[in-house]
Amino acid sequence: MRLRQVSIGEFVAAAGGEPRFRAKLKLSQTARADLRTDTVRQASLLCLADGEDAFFLFNWFVGGDVWNPETGDCTDSIWETVVLRSTADAFEAIPTGPDSTYRLQWPGGLVQWAIVPVEPFTHLGEPMVFSVGRASVHITSYDGRACEFITELELPSATGEWRWERTASPSTFVLTRASETV
Repeated sequence: MRLRQVSIGEFVAAAGGEPRFRAKLKLSQTARADLRTDTVRQASLLCLADGEDAFFLFNWFVGGDVWNPETGDCTDSIWETVVLRSTADAFEAIPTGPDSTYRLQWPGGLVQWAIVPVEPFTHLGEPMVFSVGRASVHITSYDGRACEFITELELPSATGEWRWERTASPSTFVLTRASETV
C-alpha cells in the first residue's frame, strides 16, 4: 500500500461532489456515553473510500509544549490534521472490530494502533455514504513550515449532514449529525 500526504485543500477538491465515500472510524477511548450515540461519535481517525481512492484523516502532534522559563509556562502545542491518500484497497485492509491493530506508514511518518475499536460508520445499522463539503482550517507554522488543522469539516450524505468538529483534546474530533434529510 502506497500512502502519500496531501493538503486539506486537495482532499476537499478530490472528495467533493455526490456522496460516494464509505467510512470507518477509529473510536476514541471514552467513558462518556454522550460521545457514542446515533448522532455523535468521538474518534481519532476517519477513513473514507470510494471504489478508487481512500483518504485517512487524523490529528498529529507537531511540536511545542516546551517549558519557557521567561514566561513560567509551556509554549502552545502545535497539531496538524494529516490527510493521507491511497487506493481503495488500503481502506479495505484496515480491520474492524473491538480489537483492531494496524499501522499506516508514509514518507513523513507513522501512525499505529493496537487493540482499539475500529468500526464501519453506520447510522441505524446502515452504512453511511458521504461526500466532503466545506472545511474550516486553522493554519499556523512550526519550524518554518505551515501546519493545517481542521476545525470543522462538513460531510454531507443522502440521509443528512454530519460535521467533524474539534474537541478540547486536539488528538480527537467529534462527528456530529448536524441535520437530517427527510
